[in-house]
Amino acid sequence: MSYGIKTFDDEGYVNLHSDYSSLVYVGEFTKITNPVRPVYEGDYSIAILDYNKNNKYDQGWLVQYEFDFDTDNLVPFYRPDYNGQEIGIVDVVNEGNKWIINALFKGDAGNFPRFFAFAPLTDIPTVTLSDSGIAVYDEDSQLVFTDSQPPLRIDDVLTVQHPTSIRTGERGTCGRDGTNCHINFTSDQSTTHTGTVNNTNTKIYHVVPSAYGGLAFDNNGTFERSCGLFGWGDRKYAWGYRSWSSFRGTLTHPYGTADHNTGWLGDFSGALYQQVNGSCGYGGFLGALLGIVAVVFTGGIGLALVGGALAGFVVGELTSPTAPGLKAYENDEIFDQNSSYELLVTDATYYNIDSANGIDNSIDYNNLPYQYSTSPRTYWQLYSIEVLGDTVTNTIEIYWNGALVNSGSTVGEFSTRFTAGNGDTYIRGDLEDTTSQAFSGGGYEGPPYVTFNDKYKVARIAYGQEPSGDASDDDDDDDSDSNVPSDIPELYANIPQYKLGIFSNVTAWITYWSGSASSASGTNTNNFIIYNGQFVYFDINNAATGTSTTSATANDGRTYYRGASHPEDGNPYTGFNNGYSYTFFGVGRE
Repeated sequence: MSYGIKTFDDEGYVNLHSDYSSLVYVGEFTKITNPVRPVYEGDYSIAILDYNKNNKYDQGWLVQYEFDFDTDNLVPFYRPDYNGQEIGIVDVVNEGNKWIINALFKGDAGNFPRFFAFAPLTDIPTVTLSDSGIAVYDEDSQLVFTDSQPPLRIDDVLTVQHPTSIRTGERGTCGRDGTNCHINFTSDQSTTHTGTVNNTNTKIYHVVPSAYGGLAFDNNGTFERSCGLFGWGDRKYAWGYRSWSSFRGTLTHPYGTADHNTGWLGDFSGALYQQVNGSCGYGGFLGALLGIVAVVFTGGIGLALVGGALAGFVVGELTSPTAPGLKAYENDEIFDQNSSYELLVTDATYYNIDSANGIDNSIDYNNLPYQYSTSPRTYWQLYSIEVLGDTVTNTIEIYWNGALVNSGSTVGEFSTRFTAGNGDTYIRGDLEDTTSQAFSGGGYEGPPYVTFNDKYKVARIAYGQEPSGDASDDDDDDDSDSNVPSDIPELYANIPQYKLGIFSNVTAWITYWSGSASSASGTNTNNFIIYNGQFVYFDINNAATGTSTTSATANDGRTYYRGASHPEDGNPYTGFNNGYSYTFFGVGRE
């Protein structure tokens, strides 16, 4: 350079050059859609409920962000919502004066990450200079640096690459029970890349393109059943099963380490089962043979069917044309896993980015229905302790329609948002009541302290996603005994686990009565409901009408409906102690 300025950092890297525009922080992306976990719901689809999305198909949440800024050179960064969160970048779309990011994340629906935009200083239409400091212009008199616009400051740079396979462990198999069966596609592969700077909750990370691919499984066969006493011969059957999970490459950044782990997370899944049969008699036999040829010898339910069903597929609330492309996989495939990328690390504090939750235009915060009630308890309660004027701890309890949403969560004093385990998010409103109590320290060796108990109004954002599809029932049950309204999904999960005394992820409506199974007479019966491992309803005062009860309002304020019976898990089941018998049903909720 014949003129101008060039400066270096302590490591000898150029951090300012008058020939090049600085990259500066220009704002935060806005979340414009609710997170979704899409599944195939076309012809011959098998329901994939929340438990299976989590434990079989390894599905994350798809969400879309938007940032209005006219530039061709935007550099996005993201901040995870919690320690070690998996995040994948589906795509980044430049629509002229608007940028779109489609992202994939692990956790609950309310755990979406934040995204931030950096762009050349020369692309900012108007820049206000400080009264003092430095301003640098290039030979075309364009402003390329000013200390009034915080420039991108890089803490670390390292090369990352996604694993060369998605899963190497056993996946299991599905056969003629395919309507109740799901292959385990959960990824078991990750690669660790170590930088030089430890991750913290203030670090933000450069958007790295994702590798992508999918896993698939298929099976088919034939069988026959007797036509019965007055039929002729055997009834012929043919069946076909296929399932898949589509994956994107992800990154995690565990706090307190310099590690950055690449892995895989599912963005779209599907399962199909088709069965054909002939009728009894000679004509039925020929019809069955034709069906067998159609299903088995032509590749069963091959993905030609799936491809047609997915034509024009739009993901939940994501908008076209920027909705990500989803693919159903016929065979295991991986793309771009051999590509390596430079991961840039910086810190949000350099740009005065606050630690609060991100911008979310999918929620009308101005019109949220805030509530406060002591009976049933509905409020946000903050409990804090001050010792010698300094706050040493803050915990919150949130109640909604009498139900305790969380218990003793440690948060910051100024936290105004909490996401529960089911994905629902609660927002703190105005202060309604406060009490305090001072302690002199008598009775123990310590200074005086004061406790505060503040109660606020609270609003709920129902991010929590209901399961989709029909009850996971056996082939011989057409769900005709279900009392769940047709427009409400029905869930049934993990009863075998429940029988072993493990309640995690169990969901069912359970009736019980004293005595042996043969004594079940419609009386002396009570009900309880477990939903995603939580006891939401327990009836001990309804012995006379227990069996006729098919709906109930639980402690969380939601109405639950008794679904289809599940004889495959032993109805009635007599394996419990203390002389009780149990009957298991699916359950739906409003």
